[in-house]
Amino acid sequence: MKSEKAHKRQRQVPVPTAMLTIAGPERVDEVLLDSRGVVIGRNQKCDVVLKSERVSRRHARVFQDPFGRWIIEDLGSGNGVLVHGERITAHAILPGEKIGIGQYVLTLTPAMTGQIAPDPSIVKASTTLLAENADLDVIHEGATPPAPLSRIWLQELNRIVDRLGRLGDKSELYPEVCRCLASAPGTAALVVRLPGSAEPLPISPEVVACHVGGGAEVTAAQGVTELHLSRRVLEAIRRSGQPVMARSAHSADEEFALTIDDERAPRAVLCAPVSDLRESVDALYLDVPADDEARDVFEFLQVVARQVQLVRKVLLFGELNAERRVLDHQLAQARKIQARLTPSEPPSLPGVDVALHYEPAMWVGGDYCDVWTMPDRRLAFVVADVSGKGLGAAMVMANLQAALRTAAAFCTCPTATIAHVNTHLDHCSTEEVFVTLFFGIYDTASGRLEYVNAGHIPPLVLTAAGEIEPFDMPADRVLGVAEATFTTETRTLAPGAGLVLVTDGITEACSPDNEQFGTERLGTAMRGAGDQSARQLVTSVTNAAARHRDHGPPQDDVTVFALVRSGVDFDRAPI
Repeated sequence: MKSEKAHKRQRQVPVPTAMLTIAGPERVDEVLLDSRGVVIGRNQKCDVVLKSERVSRRHARVFQDPFGRWIIEDLGSGNGVLVHGERITAHAILPGEKIGIGQYVLTLTPAMTGQIAPDPSIVKASTTLLAENADLDVIHEGATPPAPLSRIWLQELNRIVDRLGRLGDKSELYPEVCRCLASAPGTAALVVRLPGSAEPLPISPEVVACHVGGGAEVTAAQGVTELHLSRRVLEAIRRSGQPVMARSAHSADEEFALTIDDERAPRAVLCAPVSDLRESVDALYLDVPADDEARDVFEFLQVVARQVQLVRKVLLFGELNAERRVLDHQLAQARKIQARLTPSEPPSLPGVDVALHYEPAMWVGGDYCDVWTMPDRRLAFVVADVSGKGLGAAMVMANLQAALRTAAAFCTCPTATIAHVNTHLDHCSTEEVFVTLFFGIYDTASGRLEYVNAGHIPPLVLTAAGEIEPFDMPADRVLGVAEATFTTETRTLAPGAGLVLVTDGITEACSPDNEQFGTERLGTAMRGAGDQSARQLVTSVTNAAARHRDHGPPQDDVTVFALVRSGVDFDRAPI
């Protein structure tokens, strides 16, 4: 799967999806994160450098897992990573949660990509129209903070803040603020969703919430046919991102009227952004009579808009945190279930020594390693790698385990077994999913191995003399492809020889300089295994790959399987 994964990595262009805030003894820094994340440490080669003796050279990594969660992982640091005062190995970060690294405090704010759905009461309202308003003058853009509010306006602000603070669902926010702002007759308040400045302003912008003075909601049932909005005001908001105030002159043919009470009276429009979405902007749009208090209302609106932004983030963070807690619980359960699919203790049979190591890159993974004893006392084993990582790959892995165990129970040879499994996977998985697999059946007495290699990394053999011998044979096609054919090959292991199978979490493990571990280092690690027991082979390979990564976390699921034939040659042993 090496070439396919490399091709996917070249095509991906990650975009920033979170902000990492780092508060240190002397300053506060902000770092934009994309899904690849960053490595934090004292070494100048790290993405985020923290200059402190309490910070290790490569201290921690922050990255986004396939489930959208942001993870902080300790890279074997000396002083650790602290969450709620406790040292962690890996932790799913909640928005606003404080992470301690030395004397630094880290917080993460994910991009607020969630939108508030339109108020159901106005979904069927008539199309919103735009008027050109040639005589409408934009007289102020709020590029500076508003002036202090008077006592009366502060009391009104406290009333609104109190009402917004009682909300428990984000869908209630925009309708409630519109009701608060348009309580007086002759006023109207809307939240309008505008596309980003790179897109043209539509003829009919989306109205997310709306309320007119007198306590009436704007609904289709009330017969509202038009809502006239100012193109110039909306364009000013999109252009500057700052609050805008505009007034219309009194005119007999004035079309600048949102309310239906007095279409010819001079009006004032006050507008302020209440969201920071990249793809769109939600703007609070207030239409009031153009009296002497319009400027005070504008100052008030700016403060209210900032409160709406704050409450919106709190509600979205609360919803996100609740979703993450549910997801964390489900992933913990999935991890327990998957762990039970990998044997904790391989079967013990005379003449053979077996050991394995499985480590998912995430909470669950797509590698599959299994070994079991067949009814005729031969040993069946498999190492497979499902394309991708995370929950989807784990589900395919579980399906593969059940299908292979079932097929092996009634098929007489590896070819028939894998053919049945391939048909099953082709029918039940998507086109994007494929599986590389090495399946073997080993005779413990003779050392004879029958196997099928479906596109997997060929195993290496370590002889009793300490030489590395590759499996030089063509591999069949990967699993999950219709009409694929498979061939059973045979090989006999000499007494004392050991076979090692790995997934690309080993061979493609990258050093800090982005150099892959490769098969040559794999062979070197096998030769350095000492007593050449199966467990020593597995330990030597996993340790060598970890050293090559500079003990950083694995970029992919890691599986190592070792099978060693004992030094007794059963073929020559006396009967």
